[in-house]
Amino acid sequence: MGMGYSLHIGAERGTGDDVLTRDARRFAALAGERGFEARVLAGEVSIAAIRGAILGAAGRLGRGDTFLLTYSGHGQRPLRGRSPGDWALSRRTELLTHEYLGRCLLSRFAAGVRVVVVADACFSGALEGPCLV
Repeated sequence: MGMGYSLHIGAERGTGDDVLTRDARRFAALAGERGFEARVLAGEVSIAAIRGAILGAAGRLGRGDTFLLTYSGHGQRPLRGRSPGDWALSRRTELLTHEYLGRCLLSRFAAGVRVVVVADACFSGALEGPCLV
């Protein structure tokens, strides 16, 4: 296996319950045991922090490498025209849409990089749609 980098998100949304943060840390520990360089983002996570971490990994990984992304948090119900599966990141109702994640962030990895996404969230959806910048 080539280089492995992983990002583990535990989006609490200000609930005061650290279950999702613990999940993210457990995912990171498992990845670390398997040789991945693991990073955790927890609490009220911002889209900017996620974007920076994913694009940083995309700049480092090449053919034969693996990027693992895990999300422990809440998905968004399809309200007011929203697609199911958007990730709710904070009490400020900041959402990471699956369109933006798939088309604008994960698509930045070089050809031959394996990208694996594991989402532990309600209302999961597909990674498709237009790129929203």
